Amino acid sequence: GDQQKEAVQMVAQSGLGEKISLALFRQDVPDILAAADIFVLPSLWEGLPIGLLEAMAMGKAVIATNVDGTREVVTAGRNGQLIETEGLTRNLTEALLSLSTDENKRTEFGKRAREAVNNRFNAVTMTRTIENAYLKVLNASDTETSNTLNQMSGSKSALQVGN
Repeated sequence: GDQQKEAVQMVAQSGLGEKISLALFRQDVPDILAAADIFVLPSLWEGLPIGLLEAMAMGKAVIATNVDGTREVVTAGRNGQLIETEGLTRNLTEALLSLSTDENKRTEFGKRAREAVNNRFNAVTMTRTIENAYLKVLNASDTETSNTLNQMSGSKSALQVGN
């Protein structure tokens, strides 16, 4: 992403280049997710994180930062773990150590993560949510138009005054 250059420099300076791989664009995301025990999304900001939804749909335990978008998807302690961005390195380290040593919690988070995506973020539910939002706007617009017309019919317009 936007901070790729800085990330590459950090890996090089840390001496962990043999242990950390920064992948470019991949088309085999399901295969990569299948190999993972934990999905981590340490973002400073997010919209609706599709990668997070994909990982959760595959039943992965997740650790993510408590930022907009992410907290709409992850319920802390229920279907994943949310960490604060302040003190991110410490918080992420603690969360990874804790979750990596607790197979039962990973399994439970993964199960609930899959349920959350299936129940709240499937195509039918998302389409209905968008449809309802449009209907609200249209209904509000119809109500405003009706109110304006009613107000106009209750008073004489400039054209009617001369008659």
